[in-house]
Amino acid sequence: MTENRAGSRFEDRRPGVPIELELASTLPLLWGDPVQIQQVLVNLVKNALESLAQTQTQHPTLVIATRLVDRDRVEVSVSDNGEGIPPDQLARIFDAYFSTRAGGMGMGLAICRTIVEAHRGRFQVESEPGIRTDFRFQLPATHI
Repeated sequence: MTENRAGSRFEDRRPGVPIELELASTLPLLWGDPVQIQQVLVNLVKNALESLAQTQTQHPTLVIATRLVDRDRVEVSVSDNGEGIPPDQLARIFDAYFSTRAGGMGMGLAICRTIVEAHRGRFQVESEPGIRTDFRFQLPATHI
């Protein structure tokens, strides 16, 4: 397990939340704007940490993983075992102005999806409340 040094930037971070990195050893280059992809990752990690701050799980965990899906696509996932997303809200989480949090603006995931789709990628989410939530996005690889 690796503790994320940048994690201290997130005010809502619950003390002692380990961040596990499960990164593929070799991946092809990706096409896209690294600043925009970084914004997607920062938003997903921030959301996961906020979810973990709201839960009472004994062993809070955040996992960031990468893998080669096929020769032409790379997948990045951010998973946590926080409060999760209720099934009746899951279909709306990428909608602009929809938020599961009181005081949330509801723009973060909508912007993330727009960025990923602008990079010819796709976004998926699965959630089992109280057990695991997994956000995954796939981006096309370049073959230079």
